[in-house]
Amino acid sequence: MKNFFKAFLLLLFVYSCTPEEVRIAKALSTTIEPANSGTVARLSQTGSNIVLLQAIPAENYFFKGWIIDGNAAALYTINPIRVELNEDTSILAVFNIIDTDEDGIPDVVDDCPNTIKGEPVDGNGCSAAQKDSDNDGVMDDKDECPYTNEGESVDVFGCAEYQKDEDNDGVSDNRDLCPDTPSGYWVDYNGCHSSERDSDNDGVMDDVDLCPNTPEYEIVDADGCSLGVTNIPDAYFEQILINNGWDDVIDGSVNTRRIQQVTYLYINNSSIVDLTGLEDFTGLQTLDIYNSDNITTVDLSNNIALVNVYIRYSDNITSINVSNKPYLRYANIYRNDNLINLDINNNPLLNNIYARYNYNLTSVDVSNNPLITNLDFYNNNLSSIDVSNNTALQNLQVGYNNLTSLDVSNLPSLRYLYCYYNNLTSIDVSNNTTLTELHAQGNNLTSIDVSSNTALRYLELGNNNLTSLDASNLSSLIWLQIYNNTNLTSVDLGNSPALYYLHISNTKITSLDVSALTGLRYLYNWSTPDLTCIKVNATQLANIPWYSYKPSSVYSLTCP
Repeated sequence: MKNFFKAFLLLLFVYSCTPEEVRIAKALSTTIEPANSGTVARLSQTGSNIVLLQAIPAENYFFKGWIIDGNAAALYTINPIRVELNEDTSILAVFNIIDTDEDGIPDVVDDCPNTIKGEPVDGNGCSAAQKDSDNDGVMDDKDECPYTNEGESVDVFGCAEYQKDEDNDGVSDNRDLCPDTPSGYWVDYNGCHSSERDSDNDGVMDDVDLCPNTPEYEIVDADGCSLGVTNIPDAYFEQILINNGWDDVIDGSVNTRRIQQVTYLYINNSSIVDLTGLEDFTGLQTLDIYNSDNITTVDLSNNIALVNVYIRYSDNITSINVSNKPYLRYANIYRNDNLINLDINNNPLLNNIYARYNYNLTSVDVSNNPLITNLDFYNNNLSSIDVSNNTALQNLQVGYNNLTSLDVSNLPSLRYLYCYYNNLTSIDVSNNTTLTELHAQGNNLTSIDVSSNTALRYLELGNNNLTSLDASNLSSLIWLQIYNNTNLTSVDLGNSPALYYLHISNTKITSLDVSALTGLRYLYNWSTPDLTCIKVNATQLANIPWYSYKPSSVYSLTCP
C-alpha cells in the first residue's frame, strides 16, 4: 500500500542521572492515509518520552484508527492517543471518506445519501427506488417502461399507451389491430396473425386461404379461391388436362383454380392447334411441348413462374415468346423448322439456351440475359448475334449459321468457342485468355492471332484461307487441325509437348518441325506436295507408321 503522508520528527532528549550525563534521543514519525484526509496534532510538552497525539479529519472524512510500527492487525481507535517512546516509533493515522449510507459513493458526491443498505446504486449513489430516469412519476424499480417519452401520460407501471403490449406479440397496443392474438403466434407489422387477417377481403382468413390474392368482389370457395373458369377451346388440349386429373369432361373450360397450381405440363399431341388457356397456368415451372406440329404460336407472357422451357419438333410454330421470366434458367428450342421469331430477352436468371436446328431463325436478341453461361445456336440461319453484354459466357456455340462477324472481345470467361462453317473473315480472341477450345473451321479467315490463348487445348482452323499460323505459345495444345488451307505455307508449333493430333493435309507447307512434340501420335499430311522434309526426333523416326501418311524418306532427324 502506497502511503501519502505528512511527517514530522520529534527528538526527545532524556538525561541520565549518572555523572557522565549521557543524552539518549528517540524518533517519532507520523503518516496520514490517504493523503490530505486529515492532520495529526501533538498535544503533549516537548522533552518527554510520553507523547499525546490527536487525529483531526479533513472535511468529508472521519478518523478510523492508528497503526503503530506497521502492525495493521492492531488498529487503535482511541483519539487522542498516548504513546511511550522507548524506541524509534512510526505511527499511521488512517482516515475514511464519509459514506453515511455505505453504498460506496462518498456523501460529498452522493445524490441519494440515505439509500437503504445493500441496495445496488448507480454512479450518483442512487438505487432504482430513488430515481425516475424518464421523469414520468414512477420510480425506476417499479417502472416497467423506463424510457417513456417526456410528457406522456403513464399508468401505475410507468407505461404510456404506445409502450403497452397486452397480448405480448411484440406490437404495441396503440398500433395493434389484433390486440388479442394468442400467445406464441407470429404476427405481421399490424400485430395480426394469419388467422386474424383477410388480406384479399374474400371472407376467408389468410391462414387457410389457398388463393390469397383473389380480386375484389369475386365469389370464392371455402379455400378462398375464385370459382372462375378458364376457356379451353381446343378439345385435344383439354383432353391432356383430363388425362392429368385437372379436368373432368370436355366442355371447353376448366376450373381456373385447378390449373393454377400445376407446376409441370407436357404436351405431345400433333392434333393440338390452339393453346388458349395456357395463360392461366400461373404456377407452371416446367413446360415441355414436343412434336405438336399444328401449333403455330406459343405465348408464355403470363407464365412468369417458368424455370424450364422445352419446345421441340413442332414444325409449324413460327413465334415463341419466353421473355421477361424472373425465374427462367433453361430454354431448349430445338428443331422447329418454321420458327422465325424467338423472343427470349430480359430473363435475369437465364444461364442456358439450347436452340438448334431452327432453320428459318435469322436473328435473336440475348443482350439482356446477363447470367448466361451456355449459349448454343448451332445450325440455324443467324446472320448476326450480339453477345457483348453476356460477360458470364463460358460456352458459345454458333456453328453452321450465316455469320459474317462475331465479337467475343467482352467475354473474359469464355472457355469454348464453336463458330465453324459461317462466313467469318476475321475473329479477335486476344481477350479470351481462358479459352481452351476454338473451333473455327469452314470460314474465310486469312489470319488469326492466338498468342494470348495459352490455355488452348483444341484448335481447329481447317477450311479457311490462312497463309501462316504461329502456335509457338500454345504449350497446352493437344489437337490442331489446319487442313484445306490451300495458301498455308508455314506453321510454327514451338514447344507443344502435349500435342497428340496434327492435321495439315491439303496445304502448301514446305517445312515442318515436330521433333519437340513428344506426345504426337497422329500426323495427317496427305496432299502436301511441297512438304519434302519433316524434322522428327529419334523416337518418332522409329514409329512413323503410327501417325504418318508420308513415305518414310520424308522424315529426318535434320532438315535443310
